[in-house]
Amino acid sequence: MKIAVIGAGAIGGMLAVRLALSGQSVRVVDQGAHLEAIRRNGLKLVRADGAEEVAKDLRAVANCADAGPQDLVFLALKTYDVETVAPQMRALFAADTVVVPIQNGQPWWYFQNFVGPHAGYRLKTADPNGVIEQNIESRRIIGCVVYPAGEIIAPGVVKLLEGDQDLHTAGRGSGSPGRGGRVDRLGDRAGRANRNGDTRDARGLCAAQAAGDDDARRGRTRRDAKALAGRQANTSASRGSRATRARKSAASAASSCAPSSQRDRRVRARPSPR
Repeated sequence: MKIAVIGAGAIGGMLAVRLALSGQSVRVVDQGAHLEAIRRNGLKLVRADGAEEVAKDLRAVANCADAGPQDLVFLALKTYDVETVAPQMRALFAADTVVVPIQNGQPWWYFQNFVGPHAGYRLKTADPNGVIEQNIESRRIIGCVVYPAGEIIAPGVVKLLEGDQDLHTAGRGSGSPGRGGRVDRLGDRAGRANRNGDTRDARGLCAAQAAGDDDARRGRTRRDAKALAGRQANTSASRGSRATRARKSAASAASSCAPSSQRDRRVRARPSPR
């Protein structure tokens, strides 16, 4: 499989190393000293236990056009850089190219091909001018959750700080049926390249949730609606309780403020216990 990783930083670099060592054809797109070091020496991953993995059989390029069309693209940039790079990514796309965005927070594509009242809504905080949406079709996207933490410790060297056993859990975003399984199988191969032989890496890389997008998304919509209804019901009940307490408090206050003669009459009017 031909794979491009845009941004060979902490997470993108880890992915690129593991995928290249699993036998995939990997292109990394980066810039500056990091790019030059990868070109000279390959890309090194230092694990949390100090063990090192070096991928030399990958190609490092400065732009998407030099990488050419790919089967799979990992977009491993910071959220604020995606808008700038998105138009260049068209050079990576063939008819069936899949894109896995790796960003924190609510993604721009969240409501695209979505079932619910906000279907098709573009998150303007993530894609204010619509540039990303125009250049990365939602049908290509498979969403993921990123668990590991890492850092670039030197040009061409990425260190994994934690999360080695739970790399990535990918769920289908808006892609067509079958694509999730293809990425899942890729994760299996990458996991076998992991030195500790723990296949949870494989599941984590692009994991088994990938096959159930549409149903899961509808289910999440129903769960969200049910949860919202529950919160509204709880809010109404809470308001009712507060209103009841307020009425009781007002009645008590009114009673304590009544003239003593009235209070005495009420006391005397109560039947004596038998």
